Parts: sequence; structure tokens; C-alpha cells
Amino acid sequence: MAHNDSTVSVNTSEENVMQSGSVAEQLAQAQKEINELKMQLMWMERNYE
Repeated sequence: MAHNDSTVSVNTSEENVMQSGSVAEQLAQAQKEINELKMQLMWMERNYE
């Protein structure tokens, strides 16, 4: 069983490396979406003035 645990550990490490790339991509996409929403809010606020 200890051998299986170490194998799972290696797989988890590999997944973390792969996820870190996708997390960076997700963060960049989230920032882009935040900026787009900010622009929409600014536009909506101007319409109410």
C-alpha cells in the first residue's frame, strides 16, 4: 500500500504542475472578464447621470 501512496503522490504533483498552468490562464481570463464588467458598469453609470 505504501507503494501505491507514493504513486498517488507523484500523480498529484504532476496534476499540480498542469493545474498551475491552467490556473494562470483562468486568472488571466477572470481579469479580462472583470475589466469588461467594469467597462459595462461605467457605461451604465453614465446612462443614469
